[in-house]
This record gives sequence, structure tokens and C-alpha cells, in this order.
Amino acid sequence: MQFQSNPAYDKVRGYVAAAGLSLPEDHQTGRPNCGLVAMAIATGENLATATEAYAQAHEDYYGYRQNASWRGRTHDWLRERALRAMGYDVDLKCPPRRMTLKTWVEKHTARDVTYIVVTTGHAQVVRNNWVFDQDGGYHIDDAKWRRGKMVRNIVTITKKEVK
Repeated sequence: MQFQSNPAYDKVRGYVAAAGLSLPEDHQTGRPNCGLVAMAIATGENLATATEAYAQAHEDYYGYRQNASWRGRTHDWLRERALRAMGYDVDLKCPPRRMTLKTWVEKHTARDVTYIVVTTGHAQVVRNNWVFDQDGGYHIDDAKWRRGKMVRNIVTITKKEVK
């Protein structure tokens, strides 16, 4: 799915651009790779770069590469290691209490800060009240099936400053 050919996206293109995030050009829909797509969206890299960083983090920890049948499913702690290897500071937190994605976005996010939020069974990127995953970007009020999911953990992403 390309944003340019998506009529629903055309209606809100300016707002999505204002959030400063977009889907990587090489993303694929219909795969269990929401964590990899979230890494790519949050960092602005393409999906191949995020996938390679995750695969390298897996190899560094376990001593072997993902096997050929791996389709993209990720683990929170390995995503965190891969993001650090890509040159990002990450701050992993759990929500202060049980809450939905919509409640967390409305009450606990800061403007122009990028988060990877893991909900029950899904990873997505949140920035400026917009939720991004492999289906595209949605304002939290329009992300009907996503906004009721329960938040498991939050990763705040910031680029490391070069000294």
C-alpha cells in the first residue's frame, strides 16, 4: 500500500506529514512484522535496514541468524538492542497503570516525541496524537480498533547526539 494511492490518506496527508513520520517504502502488509515496521517508522530508515539491525541483534545475543522461515515477529528486548545498535537512545517504560492506547496517548505523551508502543499483540509508533503501523497513519480518534488495546510497554526513541 502506498500512501499516494490511498484515498483515505489523501484526506489527511498534511496532518500525517506534520507528525513527521511515514511508512517505509519497502514495507509489506499482511506479515507479522509490526515490530520491524515500527522500528523503521520511528527511525525513518527503510524496512530492510531495521530488519538487518534486528537480525544482527539476534545473532549477537544467540550466536546465530534467524532461520529462513522467520517472517518478522520480534521481541521487545531485542528491538531495544537493535535500536541502540542503530544509534538511538531508548527508554523502556511500563504504563503507570492498566490503560488503553487512547488514554495513554491523550494523557502521557509529549509533543514531537516518538514512541514505540506495544499493546496486546501489536507494536505501533505514536507521535503527536497519531498512531502509525503497517496499515498507515491514523489520528488516535480515527484508529478505532487500535485505540482500545491495552498498553504493555512504551519505548521512547531519541537520536543519540554526536559529541
